[in-house]
Amino acid sequence: MLSGLARSLWRPASAAAGIARTITPMNKSATARLSAHYNSSNTPIAFRNAIAPRAYATTTTAPSSTSSSTTSPQFKTYTPSSPGRRWLKRVPRDHLWKGKPVRALTLAKRSTAGRNNTGRITVRHRGGGHKRRLRIIDWYRRESGAHTVERLEYDPGRTAWIALLKNQTTGRQSYILAPHDLQPGSVIYSFLDKSTWNQSKNGITTTLPIDKGNCLPLSRIPTGSIIHAIGMKRNGPAQVARSAGTYAQLLSTGETGHAIIRLSSGEVRKFPVDVCATIGVVSNPGNMHESLGKAGRNRWKGIRPSVRGVAMNACDHPHGGGKGKTKGGKDPRSPWGTLAKGGKTRKHPNKMVAAVSRVGFQGTRAIHTTLPARFATSTLSAQQQPQQHQEENALPTVHIVKNSSDNITIRPPSGSPYYRAHQPTVTLNPLWLRDSCPCPECIHPSTRQKLHASSQVPLDMSISDYKVSPEGLELTWSKGLDDVGDWEDPAKAQPGHESVYPWEMILGSYGGSASEHMATTRMNHKPILWDQKMMEDKVLWLDYDEYMNTETGLKKGLKHLQDYGLLFLRGVPTEDQEVATAAERIGHLRHTFYGRTWDVKSVPNAKNVAYTNLNLGLHMDLLYMEAPPGLQLLHSLQNSVPGGTSIFMDSFKAVELLKQNYPEDYEILRTTPITFHYRNADHHLHYNRPTIVVDPMNDALTVNYAPPFQGPLELPADQMQGVYRALRRFSEYIEQPDLQYRHTMRPGECMVFANRRVLHARTAFDPSKGSRHLKGCYIDLDMFNDKYRTTLEGADEGSL
Repeated sequence: MLSGLARSLWRPASAAAGIARTITPMNKSATARLSAHYNSSNTPIAFRNAIAPRAYATTTTAPSSTSSSTTSPQFKTYTPSSPGRRWLKRVPRDHLWKGKPVRALTLAKRSTAGRNNTGRITVRHRGGGHKRRLRIIDWYRRESGAHTVERLEYDPGRTAWIALLKNQTTGRQSYILAPHDLQPGSVIYSFLDKSTWNQSKNGITTTLPIDKGNCLPLSRIPTGSIIHAIGMKRNGPAQVARSAGTYAQLLSTGETGHAIIRLSSGEVRKFPVDVCATIGVVSNPGNMHESLGKAGRNRWKGIRPSVRGVAMNACDHPHGGGKGKTKGGKDPRSPWGTLAKGGKTRKHPNKMVAAVSRVGFQGTRAIHTTLPARFATSTLSAQQQPQQHQEENALPTVHIVKNSSDNITIRPPSGSPYYRAHQPTVTLNPLWLRDSCPCPECIHPSTRQKLHASSQVPLDMSISDYKVSPEGLELTWSKGLDDVGDWEDPAKAQPGHESVYPWEMILGSYGGSASEHMATTRMNHKPILWDQKMMEDKVLWLDYDEYMNTETGLKKGLKHLQDYGLLFLRGVPTEDQEVATAAERIGHLRHTFYGRTWDVKSVPNAKNVAYTNLNLGLHMDLLYMEAPPGLQLLHSLQNSVPGGTSIFMDSFKAVELLKQNYPEDYEILRTTPITFHYRNADHHLHYNRPTIVVDPMNDALTVNYAPPFQGPLELPADQMQGVYRALRRFSEYIEQPDLQYRHTMRPGECMVFANRRVLHARTAFDPSKGSRHLKGCYIDLDMFNDKYRTTLEGADEGSL
């Protein structure tokens, strides 16, 4: 057993080998290997960036047979077999590559011990350290095409993990910073080359994928995205947000000029729109919470101990001399007398810096669309500003009782966009505010999902301090969260958490009435009820090429579906699977027992009335399923038969008329379940649902009406009379000709309609005098809602 003094003096051989060396130029053979590796590429190698000093992470120590360790999802702790292991806490590295790096992509790091070429110390507290070979990182990402992530590796030159990529076309390997949660085997792309912006597949232009690890110019990244590895000059290397766990958020951008980005420090800065940026958060976010356990691990990293100024003599430091802990009566300063706190470090103002927030990224909304601040501080004096301008720029009036659980009230100025005459004051609950905190500690920056449960918010939570600023309402909380587990950050349980709520969030998205909130946050706009005359005027015939290849065409079609539930595409190629291509412009297809797509034509021994030539009454599809599809597409491939006219009817209009004229029958259809079933072709499906479904929480109305698929009612006998009477009166409105829109489909036309709103039918036709062939498919309502909301949000923020 070694004595305590011997243990303190003992160092492993690898550490002893890391003695400060004299300055030696880079090995010529290493330079030759690097040149040979990249001689076929025009990409310059940023040696200076690759070997820039960083905060070095320690290497992984595998537990031996004599000392055990405990691994949690975030940190790895060790049995305290020695004082240096008692407080040792490290991020698990089991997922990293255990072998050596690619030799051609490394270079030796020669230690200088903080001295320059004349031997003078220019960086203090440097010396010793382990031998290192630094990995050369591709900061430019100019090579386009698909790159496969072969593995994740540790880099002794930086705190983040790195990923080894292999170009699927050329086979060339390169290292990049690994985004958080990047998995080996993933495929990532670089879109810095403009020729890759307009990708096409089967003649269809697609958007650039915003996936973690993909590198794009700022002009092609949606507003609000989380990014890292940002360049500062056109065609230059990535220089910003490169350390472990760091990220930035894109606040605004455009095709030309400058983009506005909020950095992790809280600084809001301008960047040229054509510089590079990578999607996602830098890997290893737990690095900041690691504990080395002993000073020796810092020595292995080349960091020497520093002596406090108050412990020095007066001749060695301005804080030195005197007795006790006195600083000589001076403010904190460096050994050379420069003030250490409060002094300005920039000699000239930086024109690219827009603003600095003291709370850093807590001022960023992680779950809301980022918009410019509506309450901006004006540079004009009060005498120079017009009265209306002062009202628009005035901050809201906030009433908060500190250390109380009372509701808070906010009154926007009358000239602001958030002022509502019918609701001049917004009332918010403190528990709701704490639960809805949008900071990265409460909302994960990349997944945008909550990191705590509502049940963890203490019921006696109160506001200990607050501040009103142009950026939003800043609150400091009196208590931490309850039931914080071992896998969570212990700081969550401590008081003093700071939250910043942008005005657009608490006054715009959530500050209005329920209907205003739904319209703003969910894009749930009230549908437009139509009849025959209105639909003849408003029916949308959208060119297929415009729908498929332009964002404005897609937005026009989605908006019309949301408002009216029905549109027609023309000029659709009469190919078998073209209906699937048209549907996938909105979302994934719904696969049912009818198949991914299905044919509507007259066949013998049909298993569905739609596959006959008979008259097919107004109905909706698949109501015998638990979740019927939301959209249906029918593409006409052939239609030369007499008859076969398609009929459409807005069921929401019939519901409105029934509610006005027969409220008791409306209530019966809203509360009484109707049976739907399908028993044929080795399938048995059964479901009971009311004819009218009103969902006030989601501001939604749904109709379930399909006589061809209706089964025997499963109701008591004394209810039958009322149900049949209500169904009869409802059908009287449905069958009114002045409420129906009719059209005979021609080849190359495709109808798109909301299956849970628009009833559809078809008149009988004669298959002996021609052919009639329609191709159909389904899309779930969630797919439509998702595409509709993101498309409109993109249009509002200028990405279109």
